[in-house]
Amino acid sequence: MSSDGLLGGPALTGEGFPDLMPSMVRDILLVSSLYDSFILEEDGRFADKLFSQYLELNLRSPPRIIGASTGQEGLKLLEQRDFDLVILMPRIPDMSTESLARQIREHSPRLPVVRLTFDATEQIGRSAEASADVFDRTFQWKGDNRLLLVLVKSIEDMLNVEHDTREGMVRVIVLVEDSPAEYSSYLTLLYREVMEQTRSIIADSLNPLDRRRRVRARPKILLATTYEEAVDLIDWPEGFCRRDIAWRALRTH
Repeated sequence: MSSDGLLGGPALTGEGFPDLMPSMVRDILLVSSLYDSFILEEDGRFADKLFSQYLELNLRSPPRIIGASTGQEGLKLLEQRDFDLVILMPRIPDMSTESLARQIREHSPRLPVVRLTFDATEQIGRSAEASADVFDRTFQWKGDNRLLLVLVKSIEDMLNVEHDTREGMVRVIVLVEDSPAEYSSYLTLLYREVMEQTRSIIADSLNPLDRRRRVRARPKILLATTYEEAVDLIDWPEGFCRRDIAWRALRTH
């Protein structure tokens, strides 16, 4: 794909470069048991891992991570300050992950809530259908630090895709996969490839502000976990979403 194709259409060139990605993840609430926190931090602090990913890709302003070891502590933090993303681990000691997610939804209906699990076979509540109402995504942690960047960027893409495709003709990649274990791996590879290609085609002669704007013009990556969800994404009204790839990896079982 050419540089113009990767970074969008004519609206993204020259003067008057549009202001893209108005919604950014800057503060994250991580709710996990002390045991899960220990597992995550065996190879280094969670925040340090995320910071290293931003540094490696020359990204600015990595989000801050505030931790809570119980559900009640997490709910109290939500009352005291604003967060852009909540990450929940599966073994919260004082309540189920699903129960906590529902309480967060009641408190902040528009706040993205993501579940991070070590085991893809773990179920949320009694059924996968029950979890779909309270979790925006479920990811599987396999020890790959790059997944931390995916957690943040996938939510940012979801929040910004309508604005960026309308104002800047930003392209969109749709990944269709229903297995958390599989799409955790696919998204990790996709984001890494897109960001490295975007960085490689940005001219060194640009000033820092223009480089940052063009990095924000990278294709958005959206995840669909059902065929119907994929069709809805691809059939957006003409001019609203520039689709480049519909990666149909949906399992048929």
